[in-house]
Amino acid sequence: MKPYHHVIAGPTPQSEPARSDQVVNNASGYVFQLPPLDHFRRFLVLGTEGGTYYAGEHKHTRQALDMLRAVFMSRDQGLTALEVLTDVSVRGLAPKVSPTLFALAIAFASPVREVRSRAAKQTFPEVVRTHSHLFEFVSYVKELRGWGRLLRETVAGWYLSRTPEQLSYQLTKYRARNGITTRDLLRLSKPVPTSPMHDWLFAWATGKDVMKRFEEPGLLSRISPPAVMEAYLTAQGLSTLSSKVRRQNAARLILDNHLTREMIPNGWLQHPEIWDALLHSMPMTAMIRNLGKMSEVGLLTPMSDATQTVISRLTTLEYLRKARIHPFNLLVALLTYKSGHGVKGSLQWKPVSKIVDALDKAFYLSFQTVEPTGKRIMIALDVSGSMHWGLLGGVAPGLSAATAAAAMAMVTERVESRVAVYGFGGHFTPLDISGGQRLDDVVKYMAEQSFGHTDCALPMLHARKECMDIDAFLVYTDNETWYGKVHPFEALRRYRDSSGITARLVVAGMTATDFTIADPADPGMLDVVGFDASAPQLISEFVAGAL
Repeated sequence: MKPYHHVIAGPTPQSEPARSDQVVNNASGYVFQLPPLDHFRRFLVLGTEGGTYYAGEHKHTRQALDMLRAVFMSRDQGLTALEVLTDVSVRGLAPKVSPTLFALAIAFASPVREVRSRAAKQTFPEVVRTHSHLFEFVSYVKELRGWGRLLRETVAGWYLSRTPEQLSYQLTKYRARNGITTRDLLRLSKPVPTSPMHDWLFAWATGKDVMKRFEEPGLLSRISPPAVMEAYLTAQGLSTLSSKVRRQNAARLILDNHLTREMIPNGWLQHPEIWDALLHSMPMTAMIRNLGKMSEVGLLTPMSDATQTVISRLTTLEYLRKARIHPFNLLVALLTYKSGHGVKGSLQWKPVSKIVDALDKAFYLSFQTVEPTGKRIMIALDVSGSMHWGLLGGVAPGLSAATAAAAMAMVTERVESRVAVYGFGGHFTPLDISGGQRLDDVVKYMAEQSFGHTDCALPMLHARKECMDIDAFLVYTDNETWYGKVHPFEALRRYRDSSGITARLVVAGMTATDFTIADPADPGMLDVVGFDASAPQLISEFVAGAL
């Protein structure tokens, strides 16, 4: 049975509690406390970079840290959190890996032995997939605790679980991160080589003289470094490519051995032939990040074969799914590439319009299949001042919570046949956007909207006043509501009573706070993470009544 909460006589302004279980948010309005595991998921997806209007990044991060420690203090919550963490990571539901790796580091410091064991033996191998992930994870652990036996064994196991070929790739692609080198990790974890080739690679990675390492007669003749390692060593000996022949040989070296950008000297990266060779087997995420550079060196032009390769990959669902490309990263790539210049540095390029179109299409493809519900849906986007504060995820100029909310809403707008989009802050008004518009045009339009104060009750109040038939309200907000004369959950109840429609409310949280306007005791209200890649499908199922 759900706990009973005393309801204070209403209508009650949002600056006062309407129920005894409400808490005060960062804007001094009263809302509901998000359950710890829901807050946990918000943190994994949205992180705390950039902070919020009412809570700076430091405070926001401190609140998240307190939540993480509390979750992993409990056996049951800790084990469930590890399942959520694995799901978010493996399915690519979060735009950045950093919050996930940080949460895993907290789990390693849990006082509950079963949680620590599960984190090390089951979660770690699923989540820490690359050498770069390992560097970042260890950097977080170092901030929280020292090098204990569990960490040493786990890190050593990561190296020993790779074949020599896999290990060569990781060692040459990611040599240092976050102030930590491979030599540091190997010296601290002390993995015991399981083969002569592992021994050779560990010796090379720690800077030892690999020839002296193997003085046993005939040993060197019985082992041979993997091809990628030999190609890497060859590339390091060719710092410049002054002639066409050298560039051709370097390109062939890259093609034959699938070398990545990190494995070759920086001096090579000014030549289109080199980027053309890299593109052949370039991972999808790397391709998206380097669209500007490939355009700057002249590889990507309106008529080039390389441009057709990029477009084909961006618009093929299987490529996106296999690479775990998050919609957020495609949105960032779209805004950055179209701008013609990098966020940092002096890199500039002329955007290729067909690649801009492909990035737009890729954004919608990355959500895979979202089924239409046929329901009457009001999408309400919070465009109050707080939603325009900072940058979502700490990156991409202009990508505030408000603009990201509009991008997410466009997925629903394109799928559903009976949907209307409104904006609200201190007042409520229709927004001039539709599913047929380009995503970057919508983002630009939304960046110009700001309606001052925050009143999340306005969508329901407007629908009641205008006698609109609404089956579901989809509200994108940071939950910092405080301005209205009635609470959102009360406004929904009044709408239901007057219309006779058992309307549902979906609240999409756009920042990683632990607040929600959704009443946890009402099964007709759902709180989701605003930029979770699975959110549109989850929303569709809830609105259709499948959840």
